[in-house]
Amino acid sequence: MSYQYLQQGFALQQQGGYIQQQQQQQQQQQQQESYSQYQGNVQPKQQQQQEGYSQYQGNVQPKQQQQQEGYSQHQGSVQPKQQQQPQMYSPTMQMNSQTAVKEKVAFEGTPKEWKFGLFDCFADLGLCFKTTCCPCVTYGESKGKLNNDPSSCTGNALLYCCAQCLNLGCILGAMHRNEMRSKYNIDGTGLGDCCTHLCFGCCALIQESREASARPYLLN
Repeated sequence: MSYQYLQQGFALQQQGGYIQQQQQQQQQQQQQESYSQYQGNVQPKQQQQQEGYSQYQGNVQPKQQQQQEGYSQHQGSVQPKQQQQPQMYSPTMQMNSQTAVKEKVAFEGTPKEWKFGLFDCFADLGLCFKTTCCPCVTYGESKGKLNNDPSSCTGNALLYCCAQCLNLGCILGAMHRNEMRSKYNIDGTGLGDCCTHLCFGCCALIQESREASARPYLLN
């Protein structure tokens, strides 16, 4: 009896192992089926993405080519203009610079004399009347002509007016006369400038204004 029980138990164990193998095989088949389904879903998506990327590249490249063509056309239109501008403006600029250099060379060297005398005041009656009534205006205009800065006339006129109120107009006028002599290479001394403005202030302002109008502006 015991031997029969042992045989039945062994048979049951074999049947249990066979059932387990069958279950494992079924699980493997299910996994393979699910993986194949996953691959079937993923591959179309990848294909769609690749197609979309290729379409995007097809749209972007023509735009880039158009931009490059437009930029090349713009460069082609700009370069002739840049080449024309020096031809249009260079002669005038060169003439002005050459004239200024010639004038500067003419003023260098041996000191020159004033073109207008100190007591030639009545040669320009309008300037004489204006300087007698408002010397600060003549000073401002003369200073602006000397420095080629017409916008500074008002400021210089007010400065001279304040200096006159403090009895310092002759000092400011002497400084202006000295600056003019240095720029135009006119003979004279600083002491002579002070004495001229101290004794003949209006005459000195008229002479300086006429001198600044007659002489061209020199480049620094």
